Amino acid sequence: MTYHVTHTKRKTLSIRVTRDAKVEVRAPLKCPDAYIQAFVDKKRDWIMKHVEEAKLRAQNTQVQVLDRDAFERQYRDFSQRVQGLIKQLAQDLNVKVNQVTFRDQKTRWGSCSSKGNISLNLRLCIAPVAVADYVVIHELCHMVHMNHSDAFWDLVSQHCPEYRSHKAWLKSNGSQLMAVKINGEQRRNANKNTFA
Repeated sequence: MTYHVTHTKRKTLSIRVTRDAKVEVRAPLKCPDAYIQAFVDKKRDWIMKHVEEAKLRAQNTQVQVLDRDAFERQYRDFSQRVQGLIKQLAQDLNVKVNQVTFRDQKTRWGSCSSKGNISLNLRLCIAPVAVADYVVIHELCHMVHMNHSDAFWDLVSQHCPEYRSHKAWLKSNGSQLMAVKINGEQRRNANKNTFA
């Protein structure tokens, strides 16, 4: 593993991964090279994880512009599929969904209220299907456990065994998904579907 060491007037070692996936180590002035190498080896898993994340972010820095008609088609397909998934999952979980709302939000992928109202970010329609389904499952499971306890994640895992990879995808690619422009304009509206 390649890394750059900077010696400064400090008492401890630290590591950071830059935006361009370079590894930087800061060390005390007289810190032995062998001690630095041992510290890097100990942190290898953490370093590799953040290097891969930085590389992935760098690959997705270009802002995409999506034609409004194409977006509308994807949204209609997404909405129909999600409503079917919600109905099936609500039956499996024995919960009652009152209303599903699709919104163009800046910070949330989804939310769930104690009244059975589900809100989903409509930008999920341009995410991988499995990732969008994970968000739906996540929110429906909150109707059973309104927290992020072990019991909640166990329930999510039952209905979405690969949820960890989908969660990681959103963490790595979410900002790029939010940055997609619809004909150069950020789309902001809401569509509601009420469940009987």
